[in-house]
Amino acid sequence: MIKYHILRKIISVILSNAFMCLWLIVPLFDREVSFYGSISFIFVLYFIAGLPFYLIGGVPFSILMDWLWLKYMTRFDIKWFYRLPIQIVAYGLGGILLYSLFMLIIGGSDMFNDFVSYLPFLKLSVCGAVTAFLMNELIGFFISKLTTNASEAAQL
Repeated sequence: MIKYHILRKIISVILSNAFMCLWLIVPLFDREVSFYGSISFIFVLYFIAGLPFYLIGGVPFSILMDWLWLKYMTRFDIKWFYRLPIQIVAYGLGGILLYSLFMLIIGGSDMFNDFVSYLPFLKLSVCGAVTAFLMNELIGFFISKLTTNASEAAQL
């Protein structure tokens, strides 16, 4: 069961990375004149550059969030339509935390001297974390529907 859970997290992270890469592609009319990269080149570049951050930070963070949710929040009997906004906010804050941690490791404390230039990247980190969470929820929904349909078909 744990292998399935981790595999689902990895698949959702890869899909959300691909979605964010498609979102970041600059249209042809907005590009610099001297830029010769094709759309597939940009996609592959963003995908290769972003995937380690998603895998190193996103998968363990997502597993930690699921563990914290099961440990502390299940005792409050929160309905699913309240659970979703709470977890979206938690994943968004986690995206900010992970991005800040990666920037401290990569760039040192210079990040806090020029904080305004990092704000667009903070927005991207929130979008990436929330997208990974939503992809994970969609994958879980589709798998539960498939297993329900398969069990109903087996009973016939």
